[in-house]
Amino acid sequence: MSNKLTLERLIDRVEKLPALPHVISLALRKIDDPRSSITDIARALSGDEGLVANILKLANSAYYGFPRRVVSVTEAIVILGLNTLKSLIYTTLAKDLLGKEVKGYSLDKGELWRHSIACAIICREIARKRRLGDIEAFFVAGLLHDIGKIVLDEYLQPEYDEVVKKISESLEPFNVIEK
Repeated sequence: MSNKLTLERLIDRVEKLPALPHVISLALRKIDDPRSSITDIARALSGDEGLVANILKLANSAYYGFPRRVVSVTEAIVILGLNTLKSLIYTTLAKDLLGKEVKGYSLDKGELWRHSIACAIICREIARKRRLGDIEAFFVAGLLHDIGKIVLDEYLQPEYDEVVKKISESLEPFNVIEK
């Protein structure tokens, strides 16, 4: 059998990518469903204690300046808004994924995370200043723009190493060799 990556092998590897946790998947579906109430969303989120703690922490932060301590997820969702809630969910997910060392790109632990969060903040600010609409969507886009590096590093490392070797031995540009 050839070492060459076939479409079938690639699909097999992609299918092994970890799925979104059920609680997160359900919560995101509820947020996007116009028929869902804030209570429905809070109920969906209640299965992830870490995420609930992050939601309450943000709602109680000085940034929101709420006059009393927020203790219910429902109230926190109302204070934060659905777009900010969605961004917080994606940020929580991304931190675990992007916080790892990415050997194939010579990135130390946390380096890709810091880069991604900086890009996310910059994207949100550009969208806000330009009045481009859903600024939180720009935040998420900036946050996840390098997610492919994780996929390449974890699931396609031998093929990536081959490309890097060819680049070092050739004068051809990266985009030509990677094809």
